Amino acid sequence: MIKKLLQLYPGILIQDYPRFDQNYYCFFHERTNEYISIPKQQLTDREVLLLETILTPVQQTATFLNNSPSQQIWHRFLFENGELPKTNNRIRFIFFQLNSSVSYQNFTDSIYSFFQDNITLVWLNELNGFIIERETETTMQQEDFLSFQDLILTDFYLDIDMYIGRFFEVTDQLKNHFYREQYYFQIIRKVLPEKHLYTFMTAFPSVIFRTEWRKMNEIFAEEYTDIFQNDKELVNMIKVYLENNSNMSLAAKKLYMHRNSLQYKIDKFIKRTSIDIKDFNGAISVYFICVYGEIAERIY
Repeated sequence: MIKKLLQLYPGILIQDYPRFDQNYYCFFHERTNEYISIPKQQLTDREVLLLETILTPVQQTATFLNNSPSQQIWHRFLFENGELPKTNNRIRFIFFQLNSSVSYQNFTDSIYSFFQDNITLVWLNELNGFIIERETETTMQQEDFLSFQDLILTDFYLDIDMYIGRFFEVTDQLKNHFYREQYYFQIIRKVLPEKHLYTFMTAFPSVIFRTEWRKMNEIFAEEYTDIFQNDKELVNMIKVYLENNSNMSLAAKKLYMHRNSLQYKIDKFIKRTSIDIKDFNGAISVYFICVYGEIAERIY
């Protein structure tokens, strides 16, 4: 059958992955496990209906968009109660949303070309998805993401909103972290739509004021446990540091610590949590979480 299709439609493409392009109809051939893409201009409406009776039309759904083993493993874990993916590195989620449709394959190629080897791209639909980045010595910095946004604007003439998540250990709690950060991204895009690059530090203050209390209480509890890991001495140290306007010498004096020891512990905290408390937004976010912890201790 494929030979006949090749004769009928010279512009046909036979590939191992689906082609999502507004100029093509894409079909799946179950017998050969191949994707058949035909230029729309070569097909009449009647021919499209006929092809749909013998081939499976491919829509831009997560099932078809995520066709590699790595994509499927992560998608099953997060949305279908699949097994926890295996990796020795911490990972972070980088959420994105496009403001219009784009060539699926070209965009995917751009992602992997820019981020190199330490990522997996997972699609939610034709406009939304997330990147799973494994932590390495060459982890992407905020300026790298700004460069990537410029690249997408230049190559595809569209804006891309991105939320850079924090690094987490790959444990059973990872799914909770994913949904929490996805929620932060949804909130901050509504509050600050003119900004296109977001982090926990820029999002969390807005999340506090845009979330009803019952849900916010759950978020505070989860963040408190994750950030401080039930270490009350750490909570006190960070709180004193922040209450003294991040003055290292003054905070060290009040904590009866050497300044260099406090500096080392603060830097270690920032690296572990991916929250820069030397930045104002990071400081105020973590301070709110510290205060929540103190109140929760008294109430519960």
